[in-house]
Amino acid sequence: SISEFEISTIDITNVLPYFQENFGVDCARIDMGHALPNKLNKLLIKNARKIDPYFGFIAEEMNLGNAINHKKFKYNAILGNSFLMIHELNCHKLQDFAYSTKYVDLPVFASCETHDTPRVTSRENGVNINKFLSTCCMFLPNAIPFLNCGQELQEIAAINSGLGSNN
Repeated sequence: SISEFEISTIDITNVLPYFQENFGVDCARIDMGHALPNKLNKLLIKNARKIDPYFGFIAEEMNLGNAINHKKFKYNAILGNSFLMIHELNCHKLQDFAYSTKYVDLPVFASCETHDTPRVTSRENGVNINKFLSTCCMFLPNAIPFLNCGQELQEIAAINSGLGSNN
């Protein structure tokens, strides 16, 4: 008989192939992938790449030093921590991030905001800081520039307020 764990694993590992076959999805960010059992991580990747050998995997990893762990599982990129750092210009965190990206074992996303953070335009010097940081993100080594939906329109309403928010 099949155990409850095996049934849930079978269901989870078929999610990506379902979206690939029905909607043409060609990449996925694996939320909390580092917390998944190694066997499950390998199965997710294997099943998706059976359908498309070039299917992209992005690890939700904010510690740049941990990219090597995701590279072993054949992830293509990591989320990184730019959205937590680069807006703090007085602390030189933009420079720190910029200099560190070229040494990361996988490409890292370069973004001023995500769905989990306050909107960059809602910060001090909003529109100007959004334009400046977004432009900087386009030129960082080993980085994937990323604009959060609505950022290009100078949106200030948060999508979700999980990280770095205040009242």
